[in-house]
Amino acid sequence: STRKSAMHTRPPTRISPNMSKNYTTNGNLVRIPTSLTGQLLFRDMYFGAQAALGYAFGQTYNNPQCRFIPWHLPSEIDTKTGLITGKYLIDNAEAEEQFQRWKHGRTGFPWIDALMRQLKQEGWIHRFSRPLCIVLL
Repeated sequence: STRKSAMHTRPPTRISPNMSKNYTTNGNLVRIPTSLTGQLLFRDMYFGAQAALGYAFGQTYNNPQCRFIPWHLPSEIDTKTGLITGKYLIDNAEAEEQFQRWKHGRTGFPWIDALMRQLKQEGWIHRFSRPLCIVLL
């Protein structure tokens, strides 16, 4: 049956000729490679690093594993704890304006602006899109 509903009610019975060469060996189906194990190991590596370093893992200031780079709009650091407070200091008006334009999706790059607006509205963007947004940061 070629009805749209039939496509969702039963599994496909054939593999296309183009895909069959990738997924068959001697006529037997081969398991499609997945990267779930690798992704879980990568995640666990960061959990282990965070457990070893504690809160310093999430910041560059006072982190022996990271080189501190004094960027514009530096993070505010609590003098008592030495930890980042979540606020930042405005040391350059132009950098602040550019940051606000990036934050609100008004950079002039349509794809980046759409992603930043999606992030603001929906609270997430695809993991492949995150590096694109960070490039302009």
